[in-house]
Amino acid sequence: MHVKSPGVIGKENSQVMIISDPIIFNVPIYEIIEEKCQVKVIDSSVYRDKVVIDGIVKVDIIYKGQKDSSNEGVICYHEEEFDFGGIVKIEGALPEDSCIIKEAAVSDYKSVIPQTRDTSSNILTARIKFIADILLEVTRERPGQSNS
Repeated sequence: MHVKSPGVIGKENSQVMIISDPIIFNVPIYEIIEEKCQVKVIDSSVYRDKVVIDGIVKVDIIYKGQKDSSNEGVICYHEEEFDFGGIVKIEGALPEDSCIIKEAAVSDYKSVIPQTRDTSSNILTARIKFIADILLEVTRERPGQSNS
């Protein structure tokens, strides 16, 4: 009896630089309290010697809005989600192979990069920029022999 078992063709850890379009904040940012970025690969396609990945990024920003007359800023929450893509080189990969995403995480970022400010230096628009680490594995079904 013949069974198929997957063989690993290649494993690669790749970095993808992600930069958003400008984001407009309804309440200008006075001070950033917390930022979180999450990366998720939602699709991968194997081609000869490479894998094309598509993913989404979710960014959560908690910040203090511009100060009011009492000199206290209101606490605001902003959520942004956008798409990204990348190409990872895997020597020996073929279109009939499978791709397994082992890990997708944010490794390094300075997420809020101000683009415009008001006269009090509050941030009106910004871009989000960071690096995503993507660890993937390409496998191929190989015929094998069972011991039965």
